[in-house]
Amino acid sequence: MADQGFYNTGNTDLRYMEIGIALDRIDRHNPGYISFCIPVLTPTMEKETKVEKTVIQRSKGNIVTENAGAIDVSDIETANYVKIKIPKEMVCL
Repeated sequence: MADQGFYNTGNTDLRYMEIGIALDRIDRHNPGYISFCIPVLTPTMEKETKVEKTVIQRSKGNIVTENAGAIDVSDIETANYVKIKIPKEMVCL
């Protein structure tokens, strides 16, 4: 049986632009970078508050190379939002 996850349910229509939900308060005089949650990108994560997680990566076991010591492995940062710069012209009135 096929995986019945969010994208495979058959009733998800991805033809149209997705809505972004602002997670920060937008200052009309100086908007700057605002955190937006885009639910279709993170369907199983929180949609009203920011979520940030760090996945610890220490193993080099899955790297195939002659000199694994020369490879630097760093932790992975994940979040349920993206930062988008909002121009003043979009929120001025």
